[in-house]
Amino acid sequence: MHASFTLTDLLWIMGFTQASFTHGSKRVYLVREIKDVIFTCLAYLIPLFAVVSAVSVDQTQWVQGFHDAAAKIIAGKWLKFWIEIGDVMSGFGYFEAQLSSYAYHLKIYLA
Repeated sequence: MHASFTLTDLLWIMGFTQASFTHGSKRVYLVREIKDVIFTCLAYLIPLFAVVSAVSVDQTQWVQGFHDAAAKIIAGKWLKFWIEIGDVMSGFGYFEAQLSSYAYHLKIYLA
C-alpha cells in the first residue's frame, strides 16, 4: 500500500467495489446516489421548517446559531445542549473532510 493512501481513497474504492458486485451496478449506484441527495436535502429542510413554523421571530434575529436558540424556546435547555453538541461534531467532521481533501490534493501534487 502506498504511503499517501487516504481515507477519501478508501471510501471511493469501497463505494465502487460495492456497486461493481451487484447486478445492474450502474442503476443501483445511481439510485443510491439519488436517495442520498434526497435524504441530505430532507435532513436540512425538516429542522428548518420545524423552527420556522414553531417560532415566530423577527427576521433580524436569524443570525448564525439561531437553531439552538430556537430549540431552547421550543423544548428547553436539553435540546439546545444536544444541538450544540451536534454543531461541535459537525465542525469536527468538516475539519476532517478538509484535511482529507488537502491530503488528496497534496498527494496528486507530489506524484
